[in-house]
Amino acid sequence: MFRQLFIISFLLFLFSFRIDAQQQSYVFQHLTSKDGLASDNVTCIFQDSKGFYWLGTENGLQKFDGKNFTPASSFNGFRNARVTTQRVGYPVLEDKQGDIWMHHAGFISVYHPRTGQINRIEIADDSMHPASPNIQNFCKDEQGNMWIVTGENIYKYDSHKSKLDLWLQIEKISNRLNPTHILYDVNKKALWLARERDISMIDIITKKKTIFK
Repeated sequence: MFRQLFIISFLLFLFSFRIDAQQQSYVFQHLTSKDGLASDNVTCIFQDSKGFYWLGTENGLQKFDGKNFTPASSFNGFRNARVTTQRVGYPVLEDKQGDIWMHHAGFISVYHPRTGQINRIEIADDSMHPASPNIQNFCKDEQGNMWIVTGENIYKYDSHKSKLDLWLQIEKISNRLNPTHILYDVNKKALWLARERDISMIDIITKKKTIFK
């Protein structure tokens, strides 16, 4: 009797597992330049607060509504030809005002969907190449502040004051081919920096740095 109950229970478990697995099946659709992508090489993708997807590609920025791709050249008032066709790298993010931040080679573009205007943020603080924009990466915290890293410094863009301030100087790594990546950790209230030689965690309250090698 016990054996029969065990077999029945085991069969019911398998049956329920099979149903659950079937309910969690996914359908994948591959989208390419034939479907309207500006490039088959997509560098990053981000979903904004309205549900739209923003894609950084080798041929500029695009918006995707789930059906159609809209190139930057068709955005409201968007007339910056350089940003329209220039490579957009990681990341693409949305600030508290609903503006879209995108990373290019050495600088940041901020697109304002409501007005169609675009602002450019450049920081040229490289002691070896003082005339060259040197932004390598950026991220956002839960307050909406943007944290921007160059080869030598970390900057904080205060979303409430709309002001960019030098926040912390970091040790320079001479090889510019290995950029610094930055990530915000909401649980630890810290910034993570990933570089060629090490990974660092910096507390945003105390600015205490912990280096992992």
